[in-house]
Amino acid sequence: MRKTILMMIMVMLISSTTIVAQNQLRPRENRIRSAVVMTSREVSRSRMIVKEGIRSSREKTYVVQQHLRRVQSNLDSLTPEQLTLIKNSIQEIRTYQEGSNAFLGRIVAYDNRIRKAREEKDYETLIQVYNEILVLQKHRIERLDHYNKLLDRLIKGLSNIGGLDGDITS
Repeated sequence: MRKTILMMIMVMLISSTTIVAQNQLRPRENRIRSAVVMTSREVSRSRMIVKEGIRSSREKTYVVQQHLRRVQSNLDSLTPEQLTLIKNSIQEIRTYQEGSNAFLGRIVAYDNRIRKAREEKDYETLIQVYNEILVLQKHRIERLDHYNKLLDRLIKGLSNIGGLDGDITS
């Protein structure tokens, strides 16, 4: 009887210390989980900015194409300086595009690491992967902004060529 009572008391003590230990781990785990959620939301916001930059660049590319079609019909009336400026601007944009292509698809490579970290509930690794993605997205946003500025400059110059006095160097 005494052994049974003693055994029950020991089981209660062990289980109560386990519960206390679990409760002490939960605040840390909750902080990490909330950090994962916040970082994940930041990645989502950044993804939306990238999508907006891509949409904007597509629209501007269409405008450039329309202006170039218009200018092509009046090539004889363009000065050699204007032709050189247009060619140089287009070449600068193409070179920039080629450099940007190196970054396409790099975020997809992180999918397996994210999936594995989620399955293993390795939240520190998950935060690290999200931060790496944020760095790539930040770089892509900067490149898209610069690319859109190049397109804006070309659009402005091509618009000014309507009167054949445009300068696309501004």
